[in-house]
Amino acid sequence: STHAPVIKNLLVRKTGGDCISTEIHFEDFVPTANWQQAGLLLMEDTLPGSKTLRLSIGYNDFFGGFQRPGEIILQCVSTGGSDSSRPEEIAHFPLFSIAGQQEELVRTNLRFSALRIEKRKDHYRFLYSAGPVSNFAFREAFAKELVIQPKYIGIFALQGFVANTQYMPVQIRYFSIGNTECSRQ
Repeated sequence: STHAPVIKNLLVRKTGGDCISTEIHFEDFVPTANWQQAGLLLMEDTLPGSKTLRLSIGYNDFFGGFQRPGEIILQCVSTGGSDSSRPEEIAHFPLFSIAGQQEELVRTNLRFSALRIEKRKDHYRFLYSAGPVSNFAFREAFAKELVIQPKYIGIFALQGFVANTQYMPVQIRYFSIGNTECSRQ
């Protein structure tokens, strides 16, 4: 990346064990400018350059010069570690396309959103929820075997790297970290 890795709005907590679950719930978080995002960050260490895994809800309107409507995405990115000097986008799922006059519909469907990461040894599940009510069901976005042993979990919000983007408050309704049973079913 041409930008130094920096997240100014980051709260970090230690994890415990090989099997954990972490979850964050947002209220009225509707990003509107390129790369505004909020989510969960798993870290092997708190030092710059350590291996991380970031799951976030964000805004994207960069399509390499092609003209397409902006979109709200679920994104997972891996960075750092000794195996790679470049970020790897593990997942990029469009949640909502903002075409035409759909801003209000998108806002309604993002009234309550949530992210969850479940880790059982090297097996990870990434889930999200988005809907007009707070108890909307989680959906699995994807599952993957990953070699990262996080010792820390962070919650974050960032503006992105666009200079003219306004700051957007992020309301977090709930956050949890917990150990889970390691046996697989």
